[in-house]
Amino acid sequence: YKYIIAETKSYDFGDSGQEVKIYKIAVNAKHNRGHIKIFASLDGNPYLEMYDDLGNTRIAFNRSFTNKEIYFSDPSIEKKPVLARRLKIKIKGEVEGFHLNDISVIYRTKGVIG
Repeated sequence: YKYIIAETKSYDFGDSGQEVKIYKIAVNAKHNRGHIKIFASLDGNPYLEMYDDLGNTRIAFNRSFTNKEIYFSDPSIEKKPVLARRLKIKIKGEVEGFHLNDISVIYRTKGVIG
C-alpha cells in the first residue's frame, strides 16, 4: 500500500463573486486494494469529510474504472446541496494501484429573484 494525497486547485466556477449550489461530486477512479477518503473545502474553510452513496466515508473503487457519486452529507439521511463560491477537493488514503481518471462537480448557479 502507498499513502496518497491529491489536492485540486481552488475552483471558482467561472465567476468568483457568484455563489453556486453544489449537489455532489462524481469521481471516476480505480485501485487494486485499500480505500480513500474525499474531502472538500468550501470558500477556503476547513475541509469537510464527504460520503459515498451508501453513507460511507471510506470509499473503495474496483480494479476497473468506476464512477462514484460523493456527497457533502450522508445521503442515507439527506442529499443536501451546499452553497459556495469556491471549491477545493482533497483525496487521501492507503491504496495499491490508484488511478484517478476524472472529477466532475455537479452544481447549478443560484437563481436571482427580482
